[in-house]
Amino acid sequence: MASAAEAEKVAGNAAFREGRFKEAVDHFNRAITLDCSNAVLFSNRSGAYASISKFTEALSDADSAIALRPDWAKGYSRRAAALYGLRRYADAISTYKQGLGFDPGNAQMLQAVADVTTKLQEAKALFDAAVEGSLARVRELLRLGSGPDDYVSEDGTTALMMAARLGSVEVVSELMGGGAAAARRNKAGETAASLARRNGHEAVIKVLPVEERPSFGGGFFAAAKGLATSAATSAREIAELAKMKTAAAGVKELHAKEAGGTATMGEEYAAVIKNREERRRREEAEKVAEVLATKRRAIEARLAQQAEEDDLQLLRQLALNRQKEEREKQVEAARHQEEQRAQQEAQAVAAAAEAEAARAAAELKAAEARVEQLREDGNQAFKSAQYVEAVHLYTQALQLTSEGDATSASSVLFSNRSGALTALQKYPQALADAERCVAARPMWAKGHTRRASALHGLKRFMDAIQSFDEALTLEPGSDVAIKGRRVSSFALAQE
Repeated sequence: MASAAEAEKVAGNAAFREGRFKEAVDHFNRAITLDCSNAVLFSNRSGAYASISKFTEALSDADSAIALRPDWAKGYSRRAAALYGLRRYADAISTYKQGLGFDPGNAQMLQAVADVTTKLQEAKALFDAAVEGSLARVRELLRLGSGPDDYVSEDGTTALMMAARLGSVEVVSELMGGGAAAARRNKAGETAASLARRNGHEAVIKVLPVEERPSFGGGFFAAAKGLATSAATSAREIAELAKMKTAAAGVKELHAKEAGGTATMGEEYAAVIKNREERRRREEAEKVAEVLATKRRAIEARLAQQAEEDDLQLLRQLALNRQKEEREKQVEAARHQEEQRAQQEAQAVAAAAEAEAARAAAELKAAEARVEQLREDGNQAFKSAQYVEAVHLYTQALQLTSEGDATSASSVLFSNRSGALTALQKYPQALADAERCVAARPMWAKGHTRRASALHGLKRFMDAIQSFDEALTLEPGSDVAIKGRRVSSFALAQE
């Protein structure tokens, strides 16, 4: 019987690798019937169920695997993947962390925790946008793929419940259009409609679907609990309103007292105010008159001084004219000499520039020839599996072309060095070179293929598949991209 179960497991694994997931489920079903104490069988069937989006079944099998082998990290990885498929992101993160407790260095689970945390943050952002009543933000997050029910607060409240409670009609409509579950209840047994009704938001109630009456039993007690919570909340709100009204009455009374005090002053107070206003106006008029007089005296003094200066200026001008004539003659002679000198210097500069340009062109040509030779030598070393030497040669070539230079030549060198680094299993450096290659030539399929290979080496299989897809978009018939994508897909399925 054990050998028969093993045969079914082998057949199931083969079907899984080839993408025949339903057939894989059938093989694992028969294997489990023969041997229901094997945690690996439940784990493999969980992976197959997840591959055909049967996440509830995948979760059940993962739980069985954990029950059989509670110290096996793979079971927790399977369970977390199923929870992620069910959009239970917080539970998925918690389960991944449980698995990491048994295998702290597991790169796939560490990466998964980071990815799922990002997804949970996006879901929380949608919840916060609903709380703020930001229709534009809610609409944008839904467009980017955030689910309206992906984040639930500690008391079981969803984004739709918050929007209904706050009376945000447009946000409620948008969330409903995004697939929000209107029938969902929080821990107090309240739905979005009941929250809207309790807070008097009739317009929101009209947008939501009509609620079904809860059946007697579990639904009855949930509704009773919700009613009790609603009553308690309403009582608190009434108490707060009473406090606000009392404070407002106190302020109103104080204003009334101040107004009464002012009225008792009578005509004497009005006379004081009138005299004070008249005195202020007189003082302002006197200040204006004084300013105008000062300006007038300043203008008269300036005019007298200007007349004296005009006479002196005339005498000075006559003397200056004679000096100007002599100086112009001297300037003309000096200008002529300067023009001759400048012409000679310009000719010398032009000759030097021409010589420098020729030298630079010769150096550039020599450098290009050297770069090409280093590239060819690197290619020969790569073909001979001398990857360290190939990296050294490509690096020398890049130093001659300036590694930051986004040219066709530098992109080829980055691509080649990325391939050599990948062969040496130096995947982070290989990924960095591939990214530079793609930045320099984004429409070159080879750069995307190099990046995909480095990502595969880093076990970032989903990102690798995406890069292979980008390469195939640019070069649909690429055998390298097709085979690489198949390998990364298989690796991802085996996680």
